[in-house]
Amino acid sequence: MALYFLKGNNDKFALFTKLYLGLVCVTEISGFMWKLYTNKSNVWIYNIYILFEVLYVSFGLYHFIKPFKKNARPLYISAYFVFIAVYLYGVFTRGAFKFQTTAIMVASVLIVFLCLYYYYNLMKSDKIISIRNSFGFWWVAAVLFFYFGSTVYNLFMNVIFSNKPFAYEILVYIMLTLNAILYGIWSYSFICSSRHQKLLTSSY
Repeated sequence: MALYFLKGNNDKFALFTKLYLGLVCVTEISGFMWKLYTNKSNVWIYNIYILFEVLYVSFGLYHFIKPFKKNARPLYISAYFVFIAVYLYGVFTRGAFKFQTTAIMVASVLIVFLCLYYYYNLMKSDKIISIRNSFGFWWVAAVLFFYFGSTVYNLFMNVIFSNKPFAYEILVYIMLTLNAILYGIWSYSFICSSRHQKLLTSSY
């Protein structure tokens, strides 16, 4: 969807999006193959991946808030470095082969806050946008749904799993649903981007 609908969009974020989604595919395939052929934990692969995940999402949120809040860059950079600090603390105290749950929880909370900050500035703005066709509105909506759900998921995962191990299967389906929401809404946002590019082209 990204390769097809973002092909006419030449800005940095569109390119970054295609590279990031390529990285997602490489990570998932690598994690699956590593586990399949070595029968060892693939957590270290995902620990590396989350650095790029949070970087991409932070950059995306900053990209979409720029038209509404010119001086927002320090906030988004600071949020990413808070995540990095927690991540490094986790690596040094728990090791690189333990899933960095705390860092992911901190990142999820920060991302939810930044999404809400985007919508706050969008509502305050005098600019008129067509929500139905807004690339930014839907891209951020997907991120908000996913990371809000992930925050709740991460908070209760250990409690649920420790008390009722069979609930693990339910948690898997919850995460699959969150992923479907994320990539489904992102796909629609890419369609919105394509529509916008066609409008720009037809106006010349």
